[in-house]
Amino acid sequence: MTFRSPRSSGRLDDPSRGDEAHGLGTGGAQPTARTHLAISLRTLAGSGLVHVGFAFIAMGGWALYANSGHGLAAAWLPALLQGVLSGLITLVLKRVLERLSGLFAGVMAYVLPPAMTASAVLVVLVVVHKLIGTPEIVRTIAVPWSVSTLYAILYSATLARGQAKVTAR
Repeated sequence: MTFRSPRSSGRLDDPSRGDEAHGLGTGGAQPTARTHLAISLRTLAGSGLVHVGFAFIAMGGWALYANSGHGLAAAWLPALLQGVLSGLITLVLKRVLERLSGLFAGVMAYVLPPAMTASAVLVVLVVVHKLIGTPEIVRTIAVPWSVSTLYAILYSATLARGQAKVTAR
């Protein structure tokens, strides 16, 4: 389904379309349904609550799958707790990395923050899943730990590069 401005023929070469046809704003025309949808999606993508919800569903779903061979009775609690833990990790990890990045310079700013957070996340995940008797601990935590560690590595590199640019000026 294509949303068209009442003034537009819908063709890309129609001069009445303005800049919205090219994703450059409304060109002085009224915002279209497409523009509103793009703004809504951008707002959702930037929402911390959406990120937490996505982590809960994705990683809780993974834990359910990882333990499904042991039956639903054995899989639901690890899935629920992994979802909750992933949501909390999502909330906290970015802020912790930002704090840690300011403590280190040079290569250490690239290495230590993700190593510290990856270690802490691994310990928390293993301890919680041991305590609740998760049947497949390694399978359960493999994806959530890998995703959080990859995020930590990439975000720390971004922060370290930003620090390097500021100190070079």
